[in-house]
Amino acid sequence: MNSIRYTIPDVYNKDMLQILVRDPSCLFLYWEISERKKAMVKQHFSSEWTVMPKFIRLYTADTPVFNDSTPQIYHDFSVECIDSCYIHQLKPNTNYIADYGITNSHGQFIPLIRSNSAQTPRNTPYRSGEEAGVHHPSNPAVQIKPVDYERFSAYSLYGLEGSST
Repeated sequence: MNSIRYTIPDVYNKDMLQILVRDPSCLFLYWEISERKKAMVKQHFSSEWTVMPKFIRLYTADTPVFNDSTPQIYHDFSVECIDSCYIHQLKPNTNYIADYGITNSHGQFIPLIRSNSAQTPRNTPYRSGEEAGVHHPSNPAVQIKPVDYERFSAYSLYGLEGSST
């Protein structure tokens, strides 16, 4: 009898950031940055990927549909040399979304990828007559992505779209 052996790769070489809800006050995040994106960032900033400061910026959103134009509350978490983390002591019944990024030499956060949105569950029971359930956007399968981060370039950082130098 021939046995077929499958191996799970260590990396998939894809840009992705996922949020999973563990409980009402904790999220688990995991991510991967492709070699292509690392090379683009390295070239743009003339710095080795391994020495650039890396962060998760976790946003608290009022609704499951995240809107970049409204002010958000966020917290930054340093994520050097890791590809996943738990974030504890979060607010129950709250929507969260995250960006993974680096900071430049001026301390400016440069987001590279965006996560799915996730809602922590309530930590209190429903009262009689209260509507139960989690409310999702009309199409929860759609992942919200930062505008034009797929085409990251120096022009996107400085808002020089369409300009020639």
